[in-house]
Formats: sequence, C-alpha cells, structure tokens
Amino acid sequence: MSTRQRKRTSMRSGNGKSIALSSGWARVAAVMLILGFLPVRQSQAQWQTEHTVLAVASSATIATDWLLSANAIRRGTFDEMNPMLGHHPSVGQLNSYNVLVLGANLGIGAVLPNKWRTLWFTAVTSFETAIVLHQYNIGLHIDLMQM
Repeated sequence: MSTRQRKRTSMRSGNGKSIALSSGWARVAAVMLILGFLPVRQSQAQWQTEHTVLAVASSATIATDWLLSANAIRRGTFDEMNPMLGHHPSVGQLNSYNVLVLGANLGIGAVLPNKWRTLWFTAVTSFETAIVLHQYNIGLHIDLMQM
C-alpha cells in the first residue's frame, strides 16, 4: 500500500459517491476518543454559570459557521479555507466534521480546570465569531429551507 493509500480511505455516501477521508479526520476522531476516557477531577467537574454561558456561545458560533459553510457549499462558488476539509468538501463531510468539532469543543472544555476552561471557550467563541463575520461580509447567509 502506498503512502497516499495509507493516509486516505474512501467510503460511499448515501448517493453512491466516494468520499475521501483524510488522516486529519482520523486525528480528530482519535482526540475525541481519548478525551472521552480521560478521568475528570472533582475540581474540573465544577462548572460555573460563566462556563455554561461560554460553552453555549462557542457552540452557537460553531453551529453558525457550519450553516454558513453549508450555504457556501451549496452555492458552489466558494473555496473552503479549513485545510482539514479541503477546498470543496461535500455537505456530508462538513456535517461529520462539525459534529466532531462541537463534541471536541465541549469535551476539551470539560477536562480543563476552571481558569483554562474560561480561556478555552472565550478563544473558540472569538475565533468562530471572526469567521462568521467574514462569511457574512462575503454574502453568505443561513438558509433554513435547504437544511
């Protein structure tokens, strides 16, 4: 098996098209699996109200980015800038990726101590807000009728 074959696997989507899965997907899935088995200390399990608000805010901005990116994919005129997704991912690849990202966001936040949890969720929210504003400025919008 060549190096390229080892790094890429393919699977069939519901419409019979082949979907290439890069090694980046495998890394995200591995991190998610590892986070699920990490023991959480009692001090880490104590979420404050601000952590919950920030977790919801970061998840909401990730979801907004997801919906705007789906709009861009359906239009077919924009290149995806996320290197893990490639330049022209399918909506199915985008959906799979964002489900993992949402889980990783909350999983990482859950295992961090209070101070770092606040920093984590604030950083994710800020980063995703910048992306959403950029997408809005280039003319993308959320189209709930095409979901």
